[in-house]
Amino acid sequence: MAIGEGQGVLAGYCGILATDNNLFPINFERWSGKTGIPNTYFLECFKEILQLRFCFKTTEAIAQKYCKLTLGKKWAAHRQRLWNEFYDPTKTKDQIICNVPTGIDRTQWAHFVTYRLKPETMDICKKNKEN
Repeated sequence: MAIGEGQGVLAGYCGILATDNNLFPINFERWSGKTGIPNTYFLECFKEILQLRFCFKTTEAIAQKYCKLTLGKKWAAHRQRLWNEFYDPTKTKDQIICNVPTGIDRTQWAHFVTYRLKPETMDICKKNKEN
């Protein structure tokens, strides 16, 4: 587990990485699991980006777990911020898709909007909001 001043630096850096849509695309339905970002891809990013910049004073498995959880939370928060900012219930799906945020790939945005407007996803969001 990360502690002290280094934890804040690592968490902040994970936040920067998580909002990089080229590195961690928003069009995945989840952070992990069958419809999520592949674990092999996360491990590659961990080794090529995080391990090169941080000295983890713990086992690699614990460092990976911490980074994966931190990145996942920040990635999900980034997606939620985008949705809160660009979703307008008075607009059609096509209108929302056409309003691509700056810095987001048009195809990623279209997949993301399509996912967010699926009835199953909307039901989950409604239940989460109620809890």
